Amino acid sequence: MTPLDFLKPFGDETQSKTKLKKDPPYLPISWSLWHSEKSKFLVNDYVTFIKLLKDIFQELNITNAYSNNTFRCHFSFNEYDIVYFRVNIFTLRDDECDTNGKFLIEFQRRDGCALEFWKMFRNVEFHLPPPKLPFPLDLYPCEPTHYFTHGKPRDIIQGIIQELNSLNVYIYEYNSRKFKLKCKQMGKDLDFRVRIFSLCEGEQNQEKKFLVEFQIRSGDRFIFYRIWNTLKNAVNNNKLKIN
Repeated sequence: MTPLDFLKPFGDETQSKTKLKKDPPYLPISWSLWHSEKSKFLVNDYVTFIKLLKDIFQELNITNAYSNNTFRCHFSFNEYDIVYFRVNIFTLRDDECDTNGKFLIEFQRRDGCALEFWKMFRNVEFHLPPPKLPFPLDLYPCEPTHYFTHGKPRDIIQGIIQELNSLNVYIYEYNSRKFKLKCKQMGKDLDFRVRIFSLCEGEQNQEKKFLVEFQIRSGDRFIFYRIWNTLKNAVNNNKLKIN
């Protein structure tokens, strides 16, 4: 019979001794006072983002090493010139978080051509997927003017932009990270949004990976539905590039 060790905590002896990873460190000062780089992202799940970032770096041939919530990276853009940069990850305090995310992913150029650094950052941004729905699909109040699609998200948004331009719709703001378009009908009192969301993994299939939603804000609904029907017909007739 094994003697009882009163100094040993009660519990399963076979449980893993590995420690849970802690969240990245907090910002050293308040978010409102932090001189944040423009090359940044706010995310809610930094673990998933790190895995995605490693895949993107591999695809873009960016050498990187990850430790202590920091990527140390470099890439060459010709035979002799190299750009060095870091990617730091911080946790925002609870009173500073918003719907965009609770973790700050910040790209910091250390040495090399600034133009090539920004080309690289835009390329990384281009490979990121649309944000996930804030709720499961069966709980999300979808607008009637929506459809599901698949393919490359950037091709989807570019196809929508081209179709809207052909309809004389003015896109006065494009948030590439949120996959969000703010649109107005030229010469008409109509303001609407176009959003693309990623579905949760359990809700996806080969033909249904993203939700495209048209949201009217103000103006003539008759004109809005005419634009929507034209876009929907383009999707049904495979005129929009989704593959």
